[in-house]
Amino acid sequence: MASLVPAVRAGPFLHRAAMTEARLQTDIIKRVLKPAYDSGRIRYTAITNNVPVSGKRGMINQVQFGRLGLQKGFPDMMVLITGPVIEFWEVKLPGADLTPEQEDWEMWLMEAGFNHRVIRSVEDAMEAVRLLDVSTTKQTLSAIAGMP
Repeated sequence: MASLVPAVRAGPFLHRAAMTEARLQTDIIKRVLKPAYDSGRIRYTAITNNVPVSGKRGMINQVQFGRLGLQKGFPDMMVLITGPVIEFWEVKLPGADLTPEQEDWEMWLMEAGFNHRVIRSVEDAMEAVRLLDVSTTKQTLSAIAGMP
């Protein structure tokens, strides 16, 4: 498994920057979703929902994003696959728990028939895309054969 703390060059020194959920989400987009998108296998959209929600800046963010209709706890990413399949991904660092609002969204989305995953690493995202490829291929072949 890759290090959760990527190396960052600061002048002549190399040090490890702390992994954040925003950095993990960026890594997932760059290393998993963008290559799958470029190959034509999937389409995705990343919803910017990993903004600070604590302190003075967090209060301002809550008001601004609330005005735009963004609900607290909504998943970080939405992945769209032909089929049609829509998955919602909540990006969390290993060991981090879902907030009560995130748990509510997870339950609501799954009850509404959507797929929801908690993604804790680039490897989790790679496995999710692999599983999506397999399930969409099976759906496509079933549709072609006229089978349920």
